[in-house]
Amino acid sequence: MNEIIGSINSWMRGQMPDLCMAIIATILVIYGNEINNVLKRHISQHPFYMRLLIFILVAAFGYGLATVLLTKVLIQFYGSMPTITMIVAMIGTFVLLGFLAERKHQV
Repeated sequence: MNEIIGSINSWMRGQMPDLCMAIIATILVIYGNEINNVLKRHISQHPFYMRLLIFILVAAFGYGLATVLLTKVLIQFYGSMPTITMIVAMIGTFVLLGFLAERKHQV
């Protein structure tokens, strides 16, 4: 059993940046529409060129920066956990994201 846990741990820690980025990307997919709707409400009175510029800045830099920075935060968060805790937390996170996606009718 320890061998299996060790293999899973080794694989997950080796794939940690990709797994954490997948978590952040999934959260942005699940909640991106709400974020965009809030943004639309706040900028709807501005002229088209201004709305376009704001959208480009938020999409390119806001989502991109959030993905990069939050991925680093998650890597540190999961990386600091003991082996079993990290495995359970990582799997639990993906299961939770699946439930959230289902609730939002995205699965």
